[in-house]
Amino acid sequence: MQLVYHTRFSDPTLTAQQQSKCSFHNSVRAWSGQVYLLGIRQYYCASILSWSERIDLLTREGRWLEAMSLCLSFHEGNANAVVGLPKDGTRVRQLTALKMEDLLVQFISVFLERANRKLGANTATALPSNSAAGRELRKLQVLTSICIGHAIVVSETYGGGSGADSAASSSAPSSDSFANRGRLFESMYQLFRQHERAAVFLELLEPFILNDKLTHLNPAVMQAFVTHYRENNWLDRVEQVRWSTVALRLAHVLVLIPSSSNLHVGHCSASHISTFSVWTFIKSSHSAVRTISERL
Repeated sequence: MQLVYHTRFSDPTLTAQQQSKCSFHNSVRAWSGQVYLLGIRQYYCASILSWSERIDLLTREGRWLEAMSLCLSFHEGNANAVVGLPKDGTRVRQLTALKMEDLLVQFISVFLERANRKLGANTATALPSNSAAGRELRKLQVLTSICIGHAIVVSETYGGGSGADSAASSSAPSSDSFANRGRLFESMYQLFRQHERAAVFLELLEPFILNDKLTHLNPAVMQAFVTHYRENNWLDRVEQVRWSTVALRLAHVLVLIPSSSNLHVGHCSASHISTFSVWTFIKSSHSAVRTISERL
């Protein structure tokens, strides 16, 4: 950026590069909380933006990933030049979580519409990587994984932590906590379903679940997940998942039992007792089944 300057009162032998001794007094003005700079080729306007305005500016420019990264830095408390956020850490996480939810919903809508234009009616979740459709599908999968990762961080705001943290917790989250944490994932799933890309979303949940990064899901998403894997004869992969009985309805368990006697379900009690075999459990204790039903 090169500003307009004059050398009227300077040594006439100065060159244009020696601007350190030139005058810029009439090229800089401040008004209404903004600084205006008169450049040789254009003028500039600088102002202090709040944390939300900084994110909105990036989204208007189509820089969605940068906007989500900035929002995440505000959420985690490691952003610089923060303006407009309260000092209370809990309140900060709540405000930034709501902002992140809005960003995710908008971004997912944008890239799903783009993917549908590129892929058309092709709803496959595996395509040759050297084809144009395969590259577009891979891009869709990468963006979806990024969104799931950010959604997990947001969901932790509503109670509990990561999978490891939740397992170490001394008390179980409330039902309201589970409802709030599942709301975003249900909204994301509905967007993918509306764009006929639900299979992509459901299959990309699996690695997060297996790595204990995602330990709770909305019942509607859980049902769709189980149904999708059953229809594709992937119940052996479902066996590896440590489910939460709060999200896993008894009807889902009964659907899986005939094909998988080794399915394990995590009991969400205060003591977080270890997993148990659902099939053996149901056969040996009717009273325990009633207890699970009441918890659902």
